[in-house]
Amino acid sequence: MSRAVSPSVSANRLRQTGGWHHSFAILVWGALVVAPMSTGVAQDEETWVRPASAANFYEPQNEPFFEDAPDNYQTLPQDVFRDEETEVVAEPFIKPEGHWVIPVAPRVQLSVTPGDGDDLGMVDIDTGLTLLSLRIPGLIISPNVGVHFLNGPQRTDLPGQLYDVSFAINYRRTINERWSYMVGATPSFYTDGDNTSSDMFRMMGLALVFWECTDYLQLSFGAIYLDREDIAALPAVGLVYKPSDEARLELMFPRPRILRRIADDGERSHWIYLAGELGGGSWAIERSNGQDDIFTYGALRMLLGYEVQRASKRGFAPRVELGWVFNRSVEYKSGVGDYDPGSAALIRVGATF
Repeated sequence: MSRAVSPSVSANRLRQTGGWHHSFAILVWGALVVAPMSTGVAQDEETWVRPASAANFYEPQNEPFFEDAPDNYQTLPQDVFRDEETEVVAEPFIKPEGHWVIPVAPRVQLSVTPGDGDDLGMVDIDTGLTLLSLRIPGLIISPNVGVHFLNGPQRTDLPGQLYDVSFAINYRRTINERWSYMVGATPSFYTDGDNTSSDMFRMMGLALVFWECTDYLQLSFGAIYLDREDIAALPAVGLVYKPSDEARLELMFPRPRILRRIADDGERSHWIYLAGELGGGSWAIERSNGQDDIFTYGALRMLLGYEVQRASKRGFAPRVELGWVFNRSVEYKSGVGDYDPGSAALIRVGATF
């Protein structure tokens, strides 16, 4: 989607539509999607024993981390491992010898927030991948690439496109059957492609402790460092409550959800949910006068969604969301051009493969 700009800034933005940064972002984006589908790793008839520390893990789904990747709580793919305790033998997948990581859960997502004139419209394309370490149990690596096309506003000189590349490195460790923890760091680059100064680098991080109170209730405590201009860090206190197989309550930052299962055929379960979401981020940009600046976008979202979850944790699992974006803000580090866009609708489609 092209961005409507005033004559005074249009000439400065024309060069962004075909520069090196646009091609680079698209190539990296495509590589992340294609790579896990063409790794060339031969399938083996043996399985690997799952490490004790490879339990369920929580991925913070704020945009500075994984750009709204699906499922706040995602079980490691049980079809990759054989569980020594239950003796459930999974599908043959791969032996650990000779391989450091295995790719799982490639994901892609498209979000559209309409807007033009002095409103702010956005088209966001995000893709990512999760890599599980075979040599270091509990190590989870998640690269992610996002491309954002802006439409409007005419009242300020936002760039036409924004790009972000992040590389989350998280480590989950089980202390005992009730307690576990996760620590992580996410080096990232947020830029419009023209401002390549040190301002584009951001280092996010997290430290979380999990307590399995009962078989139905999990509590978490900790903090998340966002490294945004408007929000440096936030406490992370929440819970996951599963009163039955048909319902789940996920009160976890930054994407709390209430879920209800509506159908289940054994392999695929179908869920509807109501979710809240903290969105936004900070990007290094170049203003129309050639000066470097930092643009920060803030927003809250309320979403009604439908998703498919697969018991095997592999295969096509789509998701559709309709929502409302409010409490939006456009801020610059320079303070020149700050304003609050109006609320807007949002539609989002995505899938895990």
